[in-house]
Amino acid sequence: MKYAVGIDIGGTFIKGALVSANGEIVKREKSPTGVEFGVEGIESRIETVFRTLKNSDVIGVGIGVAGMVNFSRGVVVQSPNIPSWKNYEAKDRLKKRLGIEVVIDNDANLAALGEGWKGSGIGLKNFMMITLGTGIGAGIILGGKLWHGDTGRAGEFGHVVVEPNGAECGCGGKGCVERYASADGIRRLAREAGIVADVPELVKMADDGDNKAIRVFEEAGRKLGLALSAWFNIMDV
Repeated sequence: MKYAVGIDIGGTFIKGALVSANGEIVKREKSPTGVEFGVEGIESRIETVFRTLKNSDVIGVGIGVAGMVNFSRGVVVQSPNIPSWKNYEAKDRLKKRLGIEVVIDNDANLAALGEGWKGSGIGLKNFMMITLGTGIGAGIILGGKLWHGDTGRAGEFGHVVVEPNGAECGCGGKGCVERYASADGIRRLAREAGIVADVPELVKMADDGDNKAIRVFEEAGRKLGLALSAWFNIMDV
């Protein structure tokens, strides 16, 4: 049986899996992304994850990255959570480093394909997959096919503006929903409320009735709801 290695590169962690041709996850591996170590440091961690998972029947690597990706060229145009990956020639560099065929796309796009193949999107011709993590993204399936848009940037849901002249975003804009409803955004709102805590701790505080923590999640939820309502009205999915 043939296998592939799937690698998800987020702003916080690199997560990998060895996957069989029928979609069975055989093995998993995880590493800190190491954003602070720049291009070489991140590539080194990707290689370590890949070598740990690889077997003799692996025929290629699929890589998802948070940010704007030119799929046809295999170039990461911009990744707000990985500043060193600006116009980064990911496909060519990683193919040379790993010694195997590489396909790279936006992480939410690949998540949408996965949901259509083995998850909640089975049997659906049109749907949108929203990812909430360090950042926020979306993958769009239309007519049973992944929609990249004219320039490959379709699905940048995290950069829908929900607060004009709001908090500055890594994309260069202001008031993006990612700055309010992602894990980083929620932590930022918490700091502004005088709370220094990670998201799981904030959840517990809110569950225990802490009013400041509750207001943080209410604000994040309002901003996410604004962005979702706009998208659903436009996309009708």
